[in-house]
Amino acid sequence: MIIKDLGKIIKGRTPPTDKMEYWNGDIPFVTTKDLQTGKYIRSTERTVTLSGLQLYPKSIVPPDSVCLSCTGNLGYVGITTEPCLTNQQILAIVPGKENDPEYIYYLMKSMWGYFKQIEGHSTVTSVLSKEWFSDIEINVPDLSVQREIAETLRPFDELLEINAQKENNLREQLKLIFRHYTSNSDETIPLCDLCTVKNGTYQIYQSDDINVGGNIKWLCAQDISGTFVSETSRTVSEEVLSVSRGKQETFPSGTIVISIVGTIGQTAITTVPMCANSAIAFIIPNNINLTEYIYTYLLRQYEYLNQIASGSVLKRINVNTLKALPVPMPSEKELQLIIDVIRPYFVQLRHIHEENTVLTQTQDIAVSKLFAGTLL
Repeated sequence: MIIKDLGKIIKGRTPPTDKMEYWNGDIPFVTTKDLQTGKYIRSTERTVTLSGLQLYPKSIVPPDSVCLSCTGNLGYVGITTEPCLTNQQILAIVPGKENDPEYIYYLMKSMWGYFKQIEGHSTVTSVLSKEWFSDIEINVPDLSVQREIAETLRPFDELLEINAQKENNLREQLKLIFRHYTSNSDETIPLCDLCTVKNGTYQIYQSDDINVGGNIKWLCAQDISGTFVSETSRTVSEEVLSVSRGKQETFPSGTIVISIVGTIGQTAITTVPMCANSAIAFIIPNNINLTEYIYTYLLRQYEYLNQIASGSVLKRINVNTLKALPVPMPSEKELQLIIDVIRPYFVQLRHIHEENTVLTQTQDIAVSKLFAGTLL
């Protein structure tokens, strides 16, 4: 069989962005970013109104559909929980009665390497067309076996979702603590006086074999989904960095990274050396003792950065805007008190990150075994 035999395939549509009557309603509008928060799409960064939804009746995606990113970073996947629209970078599978949505979700996850191979042979933005995707040949068991496979893999996602809730709660507490301790601080210092702040590298073309793989992790905005980041969806070689445009450089573990193009303000701390594309800025505190303090400050700047971001197509923040951000700077004694209070939170967050890494790796092994021979 082929993928379109699993159910109806829907390509996303975006209501006109200059018509405010179509936006900020109660109906989810799914983008690639929304596929990186867990198995189920429970909330989205953007929403549309009923009028926006009704513009494209054939593109309405029902609950229990499987969404897959098909442009740029291919292969991110999630299951809808209510009727929604998606943008053009998403393909949705509406399962037929003889197929299980969870099974299809894991099937798409098992194809991650296939999708990344497609990315690796594109000289421009990678695109997985609806027609190409629909005709991919697969071998799928009957419904009862599909449900058994989904039941085997489900506990991993349940644990990951619990950890995501814990992580979000800890980050919210950090923001409240920061506000409490710095609300009376009159003195501020520009971020660039406390840290080295730079753009990531230019986009690296992947058409040549030397650009596919390598031992250097290459960070994109889509890789930032938690407080810490260890893994990236792509890697590059030292040769690529040496010949690509601009001055390329890696940054060490413990660097703060923040997305500044498209998805604005996603912030994390690296646990291994990396390089990054131009949608990322990296921030290295002059004093390593300030890392958690600066990270927490940037968490609180998320809404502000999104408000001031500019661009008619892709929103962006200039790195000079980051450099000029005014960081509250209490007395040395008060600063150390804040650091002492927030540091245990980062110990917990690092533990969650490490647990998630093990869970994800174990699930990936289980998926590869359970779906061996599925892709023909």
